[in-house]
Amino acid sequence: MFVYWITTLMLLVLGVFASADRLVAGRPNARDLLATVKPFEGWVGLVGIFFGFWSVIDHVVHIGMIKASVLGWVIGLAVAVLCVAIGFLLAFGLMGGLLAKNDAAKQKADEVYGKLAPWRPSLGMTAISTAILSVILRIVT
Repeated sequence: MFVYWITTLMLLVLGVFASADRLVAGRPNARDLLATVKPFEGWVGLVGIFFGFWSVIDHVVHIGMIKASVLGWVIGLAVAVLCVAIGFLLAFGLMGGLLAKNDAAKQKADEVYGKLAPWRPSLGMTAISTAILSVILRIVT
């Protein structure tokens, strides 16, 4: 239960960071706020990757819960996977130093980043809506 709420909250934060440009478009005063939080983007991404992987493992370990609520289990897994994907996008700059030691890993990470980067704003909006849906589902069931 604790993992669920933390991961859902993390997904909401990741979604806001990933779609920040889209959210503040047309609001000139919001650009200052965006510039203030931008330096923390990589660290938020690393925390998102951690909680995403933790939640994926939790869902795999508790796969029996799918009997209780298929929709809840699937949405929870979607929350976890989105955390990992968006966390990777946000933390890519920080991870560059770690990946520089292994050329094959760096090349693969660059390839994955290249495929995901154009989808960043859309993934962010999907993350926000999935987090809200997840909270509503948890309250209703």
